[in-house]
Amino acid sequence: MKYHIQNLHLVQPAHQQQFFEEEIQRKLKRIARILREYAKLPELEVHVKMEGSNYVITLTLPMLSKVLVVKQKGTSPILTLNHALDTLRKAVREQKRLERKEYLYRRKLRLEERSQQGREILQQLHQENDAENFIHYLNQILPELKHYITREAYRKPELRTLLKENKLKLNDILNDLYIGIYDAYGQLEDTPEKLSLWVYQIVDQKLQDMTAQYQHEFGMEKNWTPTSTSDETEELTANAEGMPELTEDLDDISYHQQKQYAWDEILMDAGLSDEEIEAFDTEESEKWMNIWLRQQDSFEVSVFEMHYLERYTTADIATIKGKSEAEIERLLQDMRKRLIAFLKERVNV
Repeated sequence: MKYHIQNLHLVQPAHQQQFFEEEIQRKLKRIARILREYAKLPELEVHVKMEGSNYVITLTLPMLSKVLVVKQKGTSPILTLNHALDTLRKAVREQKRLERKEYLYRRKLRLEERSQQGREILQQLHQENDAENFIHYLNQILPELKHYITREAYRKPELRTLLKENKLKLNDILNDLYIGIYDAYGQLEDTPEKLSLWVYQIVDQKLQDMTAQYQHEFGMEKNWTPTSTSDETEELTANAEGMPELTEDLDDISYHQQKQYAWDEILMDAGLSDEEIEAFDTEESEKWMNIWLRQQDSFEVSVFEMHYLERYTTADIATIKGKSEAEIERLLQDMRKRLIAFLKERVNV
């Protein structure tokens, strides 16, 4: 992350100028981590001036929707800089939270607008019995649908094993689900108001039906689980999360296309203090979280990812999963509690 210092020569004694700059570099790494979803990191302006015997340090950082300005006064240049950078870091975290909220709201409106416009076309294609173009247009409206189906299919231990043993092809699952959506659409009396939620709900139902079908067809036990949970979940990570990302042209170009967990949001939702958030907001903690997620129930992980990776609201997840919103909120709360307890045992803070 770049920075520019004005009037560094005012920092005295002169040997502190190097410490001054090193402190900026060190603390900017934490700020850059908070802003890792930005496609291009902003440049920090550091302005130093003297008012009598006091140093006045002003930090200016242009974020996406607001320019943050922090001013700090003190007799020690290093201590004053430290206080200013700590204040800026907290302001960046809060502003990032607001920007993410606004971004997701705008994105939701654009998706709903596209779904609204597409409903008439889907209706026409279905009336014309044009399943191929119906499915093609559905993927245009919901560009993340194929990735969602793939990820959820690999979450089913039965389907994952059949895929791994080449007894089942991913394209077979995709085709069956797309045809299932097409057929279900034809049975609707009225087009659903929230098309995307309806589609994802149908996908979840069809995957459950498909799992039960293959359990019977291949003689699997109903409560079958992999002999090595760790190995099978590693396979899930390699296949479902390692597949090429579908590019969604609705995303704000200021954010990376590759999805990342809203890690700081997870920590804030867990009720941690600012000091605890800073302690846990590390790459090491995120690596441990991924290990922990591999050990959790597939339904729980699906809900967790939908909320903190795909950024669905708890109300939308409840609709898709056929649960009450209160049940989804309790599940997420319990997962956050268990995750933090897991991290506290493994991360040095």
